[in-house]
Amino acid sequence: MLLVNLVAIAVAFATTSALVPLIVRYTHFKPLMHRSEDGVRRPDSPLVPRLGGVAVFGGTVLAVAVALLLRDTGVRVPIGWIGLAPYMIPAATIVFVLGLVDDVRGVPPLAKLIAQSLAAGAAWAAGVHIDILAFPPGTAIALGSFSFPVTVLWIVGVSNALNLVDGLDGLAGTVTLIALLCVAGAALVLSNNGVLLLASAMFGATAAFLRSNWHPARIFLGDSGALVVGFMLSVATIEASRRPDDAVLTLVPVLALAYPLLDTLISILRRFLRREPLARADGRHIHQQLVALGYSQPQAVRFIAAFAAILGALALAVTFATPAVSLLIAITALLVLLAVFAWGLRWLRYDEFSEAGAAMLLVARTGRDRLRLNILVRDLERRLADMTSVRALDALLAESADGLGVVHLRLCRESARRRLPEGASHRAPDAYKVDVPLADLDPSDPPDPVVLRVWARSADGGAERVARMLAPAVRDKLRAWPLEQVIDFLPHTRTGAARAPASRE
Repeated sequence: MLLVNLVAIAVAFATTSALVPLIVRYTHFKPLMHRSEDGVRRPDSPLVPRLGGVAVFGGTVLAVAVALLLRDTGVRVPIGWIGLAPYMIPAATIVFVLGLVDDVRGVPPLAKLIAQSLAAGAAWAAGVHIDILAFPPGTAIALGSFSFPVTVLWIVGVSNALNLVDGLDGLAGTVTLIALLCVAGAALVLSNNGVLLLASAMFGATAAFLRSNWHPARIFLGDSGALVVGFMLSVATIEASRRPDDAVLTLVPVLALAYPLLDTLISILRRFLRREPLARADGRHIHQQLVALGYSQPQAVRFIAAFAAILGALALAVTFATPAVSLLIAITALLVLLAVFAWGLRWLRYDEFSEAGAAMLLVARTGRDRLRLNILVRDLERRLADMTSVRALDALLAESADGLGVVHLRLCRESARRRLPEGASHRAPDAYKVDVPLADLDPSDPPDPVVLRVWARSADGGAERVARMLAPAVRDKLRAWPLEQVIDFLPHTRTGAARAPASRE
């Protein structure tokens, strides 16, 4: 068993090491197969080949093939992977060809998503299922008919997440090696030996590629590499974290791939908050923000690698831990992620989250006040129904002002004196007034409707909200009384206007 995995690492490492210089030499005079170091094509930027995926995929496939051939010579090869390999290699090939075409000519996002989903479906058909999700301290959720969409979503999501973090020299390769170490550890502890051959082949190929991808890079993974590595990682993390009862230890794959998943989640949320297309590149991933803050590319990669290694260690610890300890690990991981959101996003200058947080805090602070106001208005509406005269109604409104958070409430004609009563003016000398027309109770010339007049201490002091909420109930009550009673209490006050006979509209 150990011999087979060592052979796979050696073959993958040697094959990828041999292919990288050939690819660099072949693409030297082919600008379409290059991109600049910062991902932006400029005449003065050094061009670097982006077909590293050819070397990585070639090394991985050849290593698996050699290991399978060793089985014919009597060397024991994990039977689990033997049954899976004939289906997995074609599925991974779909992703590799997709990425290769995208590197050379470009592929529309929808076409890429369809091809990735087909490859994920082929992996599911080959036996890569997420049927049961296991959470600490012993909770399990059977997915049933949701097994297929969840599996496809995981595979496609991880494939694209790793592709998104391939933005600094050595970053994607370093994150991949850390995740593969977690895969190997979890597979050994849970006796999932069938995935070790794949992990070993990928480890050898990625390590060889990283020698030429470290800053300053001689070659990039490209989509042909990042997508296919992400695809195989997504499969490996599922199979490595599978318990004997077929449940997948959910924390293991999530923590092993925490950095690419977190970066993708942050990118989606940022673009959502900005109301921008989710597929649009904006050059503001975590690694790019670190460089913008003044870190060099190697410093940024080491910083991210340390973060990924810490969470990877937690993922590995889950496979050894008892249910109670697993719960503690889950809480620790959650606290780390919350710290990233609370402090890291501000440090990385993601203003979208600062503004969203401020808006949510404002809602939290004002939500209780709004609820209280709604309750008070509903109570006041019920009391309005018991009023028997306009005078009593006006008095009830005036005495309810303080409870509603405004300076003064009254019924009056639009032309009535616009200043606050003496008793209220000293509390808010610069009060803000709102009039809501209730009814034209008599056809005066010019019109002088009855209004609900509300004063507040400022323009945002709630006058408009209170007036808008109370107006319908007050209007209905006024229309229920005889017209003469309303006019007698609220006479026409506009200077020089002729009083017309009382009549309803």
